[in-house]
Amino acid sequence: MRLLTFLVVLIPFLSHAQSQTYVGVVGGGHAASSYIEHTLYTLVLRSGIIPAGHAGIMVKHYNKYNPNLKLNSGIQGGVLYSRKGWKQVFEVHPSLTTTMDYLVLPVDAIIYLGNEKNKLFILIGIFTEFLMDSSSPDPPVPELLFFGEEFYTYSPSRDNTFGYGLNAGLGVQKDFGFGAIHLNGFFNYSISNFIKSERRADAIPDTSNLYNVGVTIGYFIPLN
Repeated sequence: MRLLTFLVVLIPFLSHAQSQTYVGVVGGGHAASSYIEHTLYTLVLRSGIIPAGHAGIMVKHYNKYNPNLKLNSGIQGGVLYSRKGWKQVFEVHPSLTTTMDYLVLPVDAIIYLGNEKNKLFILIGIFTEFLMDSSSPDPPVPELLFFGEEFYTYSPSRDNTFGYGLNAGLGVQKDFGFGAIHLNGFFNYSISNFIKSERRADAIPDTSNLYNVGVTIGYFIPLN
């Protein structure tokens, strides 16, 4: 929550600068999945995609617009509640789905073409995340596993509750008299491992990353 406190303190200062500052609500949908692998051993494991969503509050700040520059810049940050997870796909056994709900704190650099009213932008940033809830399936029936298939899911008693990763996105913002509409596509990837592996020699996967691909729409109110 330190990021949220920092943004609340920063907003009054930014809103009086010769720039553009917005606060708004965002939400959207995404496809979620995972990459689970082991450095030393071959895993017979396939991750599939599940539908998921996200929502939250964002603050956007654009530096003073300079018409002499082709590209201008800004920054955004906020608090999101996001579902992540995957389904493990088997040859014979029905798929098993794991879901993990995170409180996500993203911070993104904004680089945009356009002007004060119309912006085409790219986002490049980082995020930290804190696990709030999870749902893991029961283990598969051994008799239905095919050719050495293995099963791994999130274990609350063993695995990590904190993560971090990278963001990237492409979008547009249009200002109207009633506020601004924001639409962007994004990809984020958790470079931290959610499965806790103490030693590389253990059979437990030592690489376990979550990723999302989706769309966000937002409504923002200008503060200056």
